[in-house]
Amino acid sequence: MSFFEIFYSLFILAFIFIAIIIFRHEKISGISATPTLRRTRTVMINMLKRHELHPVRIYDLGSGWGGLLQRLHKEFPNAAVRGYETSFFPYWVSKIFTCFSKNIQIEQKNFFEIEFTHNDVVMCYLSPQHMAKLKSKWESGAGHPGSVISASFPIKGWEPIMVEKRGKLIPSFIYLYKL
Repeated sequence: MSFFEIFYSLFILAFIFIAIIIFRHEKISGISATPTLRRTRTVMINMLKRHELHPVRIYDLGSGWGGLLQRLHKEFPNAAVRGYETSFFPYWVSKIFTCFSKNIQIEQKNFFEIEFTHNDVVMCYLSPQHMAKLKSKWESGAGHPGSVISASFPIKGWEPIMVEKRGKLIPSFIYLYKL
């Protein structure tokens, strides 16, 4: 067996292993690790600035690959930026890319267990099912944040204070809620 054949075999095995881990996580969590588009991140951050929200802590629920965390840290250097991601590979990639940023903390933890305060801002790009579960938790009296910015999926039954449309060919919406 040549070096190339051994390398190719190991590459294929690694690819299969990674695919199994990713698909397993998607089955458990009910959603894939989809990054927030750069333009969407910009709109979300501009919403924070426009409404003069000066958060003490900013949470990115389902922080994925860490792109939004890095932008939040850059735009709000005095805020503690916290990301929560349960998927193995996105968690470790974001952990590596943000390891030198002192105000960014990333945890591989279920974000439904977090208690928020009225000074907190939550940023998220989650499925309608996850948004409904968060809504139910916050309406039950559990600690809720002061503001929520949701990309693409509204919180059913709540009235946003602002909705911004992004994209022309395939539009998506970003919703800002004050709780």
